[in-house]
Amino acid sequence: MPIQAGFGNGSLRTFGLATKPKRPERPGAVEYLVVGGGGGGGYDCGGGGGGGGFATGTSTEIVGGRYDVIVGAGGTAGGPTAGPSVANWRGGNGGHSAFGLAQPYALNPTVPWSGSSVPPGVYLASGGGGGGSGDRSNPSFPLSHIYSTGAESLPGGTVRGGGGGGGGNPTDNSGGNGVYNGGAGGGPAAPTSYPKWVGGGGAGSGGTGAAGGGGTGGEGGAGTLSSLTGTRYSGGGGGGAGDPPGANGGGGGAGGPQNSGNGDAGGGAGLYGGPGVAGLTNRGGAGGGGSGGQPGGNGGSGFVFIRYPIAFANAVTTGVYSDDGTYRYFTFYGSGSITFTS
Repeated sequence: MPIQAGFGNGSLRTFGLATKPKRPERPGAVEYLVVGGGGGGGYDCGGGGGGGGFATGTSTEIVGGRYDVIVGAGGTAGGPTAGPSVANWRGGNGGHSAFGLAQPYALNPTVPWSGSSVPPGVYLASGGGGGGSGDRSNPSFPLSHIYSTGAESLPGGTVRGGGGGGGGNPTDNSGGNGVYNGGAGGGPAAPTSYPKWVGGGGAGSGGTGAAGGGGTGGEGGAGTLSSLTGTRYSGGGGGGAGDPPGANGGGGGAGGPQNSGNGDAGGGAGLYGGPGVAGLTNRGGAGGGGSGGQPGGNGGSGFVFIRYPIAFANAVTTGVYSDDGTYRYFTFYGSGSITFTS
C-alpha cells in the first residue's frame, strides 16, 4: 500500500513500497508424448515387427525435482546365427520409453523392463514385438517353428506396443499380442511355382497387422497421428515374401509401398529378394520382414516430447529445448532428464 508523508510547506509526497519481481512458477501440468521402440523384422520370409507403444496425455501432478526420460531402442533384426541356435531368427522386441518422477526400478535405461506395473505419475510405452521367423531356407529345421510366431509386446505399462507378425512357417505362424495383434504368416500363391510362405504384418499403434497370403506379405498396421507434433508414429512392419517372380513384400504401415521404403508412420516394408526395410529412427516404426534367406529390418527407436505454456518457469533439461512464444518444448531423441523448479 502506498505511504503518504506531509511536509512543512503543505505538500504531500507518495512513496511506493519496494516489491520483488514475482518468480515464475513451475507448471502444474504438462502435455506429453511417449513412443516406444519398434520391433525388429523376422528372418527368412519373416513377419514384420510391431510398432512401438504410443502414450499421450496430460500429467497433472508435476512437482519440483528431476523427472527421468527413457527413449527405447529399436528391436534388432532377425537373422541367421551360428550353430544350432535359432533364437535370433525372430526379430527382437523394441525397448520401452518412459517419462516420470525419478523411479530407478522403473526408469533405468540399462535394466530391461520386465512388463511389471509402473507407479502413478510414470507414463510408459512398451516396445513393439519382434516379427516371427520363416523357414523357407530350412524347411526341415527341427526348432525353426519355436521362433516363428510373432512376439508379444509386454503388458503392464501405460500403453502396449503392437504385436509382431507371424513368420512364413507352415507349423506355427500366428501373430503376437499387443495393443493390436500382428497378422499371421500365410501360404504361397497358386500355382506354386515359387512355393514360399510369406510373413504377416506387424501391428501398429493404430491397427492390426494384415495376414500374409497369396504370395504377398501382410501389410503392417497403421500408426497414430500426434496432435502435439503433427507427425505419425509407430507403424507396423510389413511381412517378408519368398523370391520373385510374383511375390511381394508387405507395406510398412497401412498404405505403405510394397517391397521398398517406409509408411507414413515409420514402419519398414517387408521384402522379396532382400532384407527387410528398417523402421524410422525416433518414430517407433517397426522393421519389415526379410525375404527368403534374408534378415529382417531393425526397428526404429522411440521418442519423448513434453510441452507446457511459456508463462511457467523454464526447466533444466538434457533434451532439446525450443519455444514459440506460446509453449516451451522439450524433445528427447535419447534418454535423459528434465528438472522442474521447486
